[in-house]
Amino acid sequence: MLAQDGRNGPGFQGRLVNMLGALSRMGSGRRLLVVAGLITVIAATALSLMLVQLRQTTLAEARRNVDVLAMAITEQTSRSLQAGQLVLEDLQRHIREQNPATIADFQASLAEREIFQFMKDRADFLPQVDAFTIIAANGKLVNYSRQWPAPPTDLSDRDYLAFFRLHDTKEAFISAPVRNRGNGVMTSYVARRVNSRDGEFLGMVLAALDLDYFKEFFRALTETAGTTVTLLRQDGAVLTGYPTYAAAGTMLPHGSQWFDIVSTGKPAVFETPGVLASGDRLVSVHPLKDYPLVINVSISKQDVLAGWWRMVLITGFCFLGAVVCIGLLVRAQVRHYTKLRQSESKLRSQAEELSVSRAVVAGHSKRLQSALRHMNQGILMVGADGNVVVCNEKAASMLELPPELLGRQPSFDELVAFQEAAGEFSHDPHRVRPRGLAETLNGPALYERVRPNGMVLEVQTVLVQGGGLVRTYTDITERRRAQRQVQFLAEHDPLTGLSNRNAFQQKLDALLRRRQGSQDGFVIYYLDLDGFKPVNDRYGHPVGDKLLLAVAKRLRASVREDDFVARIGGDEFCIVQSAAAAAADITDLSARLLSVLAKPFQLDDVSCQIGSSIGVAMFPDHGRDAETLLKHADTALYLAKSEGKGTVRIFEPSMNHELHRDALLRQDLSLALVQNQLHLEYQPIVNARTLDVVRLEALLRWTHPSLGPISPAAFIPMAEKTGLIVAMGLWALETACRAATEWPAETSVSVNLSPLQFAGGNLPGQIEQILTDTGLAPSRLHLEITEGVLLENTTFVMDAMNTLRSLGVRFSLDDFGTAHAGLAYLRRFPFDVLKIDKSFVQGADHNEEARLLLAAIQGLGAACKLQVVAEGVETEGELQVVRDLRCDYVQGYLTGWPERVPFHRTKSSGLTEASTKPTLKLVGS
Repeated sequence: MLAQDGRNGPGFQGRLVNMLGALSRMGSGRRLLVVAGLITVIAATALSLMLVQLRQTTLAEARRNVDVLAMAITEQTSRSLQAGQLVLEDLQRHIREQNPATIADFQASLAEREIFQFMKDRADFLPQVDAFTIIAANGKLVNYSRQWPAPPTDLSDRDYLAFFRLHDTKEAFISAPVRNRGNGVMTSYVARRVNSRDGEFLGMVLAALDLDYFKEFFRALTETAGTTVTLLRQDGAVLTGYPTYAAAGTMLPHGSQWFDIVSTGKPAVFETPGVLASGDRLVSVHPLKDYPLVINVSISKQDVLAGWWRMVLITGFCFLGAVVCIGLLVRAQVRHYTKLRQSESKLRSQAEELSVSRAVVAGHSKRLQSALRHMNQGILMVGADGNVVVCNEKAASMLELPPELLGRQPSFDELVAFQEAAGEFSHDPHRVRPRGLAETLNGPALYERVRPNGMVLEVQTVLVQGGGLVRTYTDITERRRAQRQVQFLAEHDPLTGLSNRNAFQQKLDALLRRRQGSQDGFVIYYLDLDGFKPVNDRYGHPVGDKLLLAVAKRLRASVREDDFVARIGGDEFCIVQSAAAAAADITDLSARLLSVLAKPFQLDDVSCQIGSSIGVAMFPDHGRDAETLLKHADTALYLAKSEGKGTVRIFEPSMNHELHRDALLRQDLSLALVQNQLHLEYQPIVNARTLDVVRLEALLRWTHPSLGPISPAAFIPMAEKTGLIVAMGLWALETACRAATEWPAETSVSVNLSPLQFAGGNLPGQIEQILTDTGLAPSRLHLEITEGVLLENTTFVMDAMNTLRSLGVRFSLDDFGTAHAGLAYLRRFPFDVLKIDKSFVQGADHNEEARLLLAAIQGLGAACKLQVVAEGVETEGELQVVRDLRCDYVQGYLTGWPERVPFHRTKSSGLTEASTKPTLKLVGS
């Protein structure tokens, strides 16, 4: 009796018996047709399922690849933005220290040259940032890293200003792409709001992103056909991308699934019809963690499935060939059975035809084998009985399996045992290896394995219904190498190979965590190169880069293996000496660093010499966290550089007081001119023979209302750094010219000029106006410039000097012999007077070498037909030496001290010299 299922009539066994009975009642030809049809349907179904599975696998692999690429690009983009972010945070920190209360204070305190130089140095070092900018809340440009002083520009129409007027937030705002008014290219800005301590909106600090930099970066990482990378704001506005299918500012359509993904803040992959690029695409959306930006990496589904379509075509061709063969076979069999009943001879003919058909089937089978042989992936198929039934050449080559092993169709367990004996799994750090078929069936469906030859394989296992499995092997060695390269660039300076600022911070934090609760110390050395900028400016950035690379090599060679070195700025380096046993260790390493960096560098055809200044901070004496230690090392470096080149300073708590005092002096100096705290003193320059006064040099002096007189050596460099020297210099010029109009007609006045006054661009016009307003004859004005002026913007300085010489103004070269000027400068520039620096004069009466140097300089001035002034004459012996050497004029304490009023009036004779011919005496006698 047939089995019943109880509800739906005959069970499977019954239906099978009925079908077999129906087949038995059919004729031989019809039975053959039915069986062939069933075989064809089953084969077509299996093949279709395999192709569908392969399509899903291909799309899944593409999703993983595009997501991994998007993650790597997102991480590197975030790190690129963090570099600019650190500069903006430094600017915000500086503004908080300035503590401006109003917009006017904000504009006045942040227009200084020091901030411009800081922003320019950072912009020059960061290729992803085009410029840094400071803008007041009224839209006025305050400071700009491309030009100082900043040009008068109104930016009230910009979207970042409108945003911060409505939103008081500490978060960064990314602007829509606009055309940069400085260089005309499309630019997007990272802006941060600046408030007063009372919460009033004062202005913003901005970093202009170089969108072309990010475009080139995306281009370098998108070698796969059909791949695009796009940087967008969270509102869907396109900033840049590669390839460029959508212009900057293009908006994604509202309602796109993209906005739902971005709102979650988590990365995701979705499919979409082409919006920013044509055709259906797989898009990986990665919002940046700390910025309102999104990275889109997409790939064309058409390109992803191109290989799959080729497989479909090849498989379909083979299948159709098989169907044709089966059809021919069926036809031959039908004819065979028909002719069998007719005659024996026709049966033999049908057999021959059947043999031909089998040969055709064998040919198509070879094509299928060819397809397996030329696949880019290795394929291994294990049957339900545990034996290897398919292993294409790619898999055999990747796994280095011998033909004799595969020829006998080994079991999967036997194959694994062979690999274990050959050491296949000994080099794999993950130690993921199958120990048998049963364990493999329950193991991971996807994992990576490192072979002994270094090849990285991605192994994917798909279980086959009914038993067995199909395993694919993909060579991903190059992909992992690219990921390691991206990781290296994220942690190292690309020029020198040293750790970058972020990696240095991480290493320092790790060292501090290990030392918590311990008294084991370590030392941080903060280095800044002395003289790097002149080399970079003179020979160009390629030579500057080679110099930085050579410096990095010398630093690495100077420290121990357990110390680490990092480049944290343009020409700034940090070294952590992880085990400093005593103060002698610090002294030894500091001296070694100064020595190796002071030695000349030979960079191809260029030979140059620099130096360094070093600030030192120690753990735990000077701090127990990274921020404090670096701040104190930076403080020590700042004071070391202020004391001169090649100096080492170890942090002391009193240094904070020095910096605080300097900050107060810098703030008070900005008020010195408007509050009439400045005055001039005049020191005479006299004829070396007669001691008659021929000229008076105007010297700038500052009397602080509470601290009293401030040394010019302290406030003049401060005025140079802040740019206040320009206004002070013009005031000194006008005051000295006005005073000189009250002197005897044969007495002229000398006034010192700063390099910044030449940089202003209108110095000749300003001096001409001062001479007109005061009525002083141009021939009575001598302008004194130092050798450093000649090294900056030589052409402009020469043009300005020639213009003033045409008016009758005279020039003196001050402090000759202390810098780089030589005979070439004396011949090129229109000087009238050469002033020999006092270092060559003092002691010349009892030092033969000093006397010879003084004679050589005096002879050089005479050869160039210049009047020669010997500075710093303080003894009768020194006066006699310069007389013997036939110097024209003398200046020093012996012949006259600086005085506020060099001449006074008498009732009988008008102006009378106060110290025209002073009594010669030693200073202090």
